[in-house]
Amino acid sequence: MSLANDFAMYTDEIDLIRAQNRVECDLYSIIACIIRERKHSKVISLRDVSARRGTEFSNVFKGESGFPDFVVRERVASNKASILGAIEVKYIDENLEKHID
Repeated sequence: MSLANDFAMYTDEIDLIRAQNRVECDLYSIIACIIRERKHSKVISLRDVSARRGTEFSNVFKGESGFPDFVVRERVASNKASILGAIEVKYIDENLEKHID
């Protein structure tokens, strides 16, 4: 079972982040894992652009709200690949157990 398909494993990882390194960038690997393990991930390209804010190559990713953490693009090996969406990560300290039915 993977982190993307096992809620208990996911919440355990979130608890470890809360205890060991409470920063937004520690969530990036979890988000990428969940998206890349979805069925439709074979037709998209998920790019972590969080460290590229100041480069000319990445100016195309900047939107009206600023610079995202991830960009979802069409799966084409080109910087001209269409941008399908963006993901902005925020660290929120909330107990996830109260959301379990």
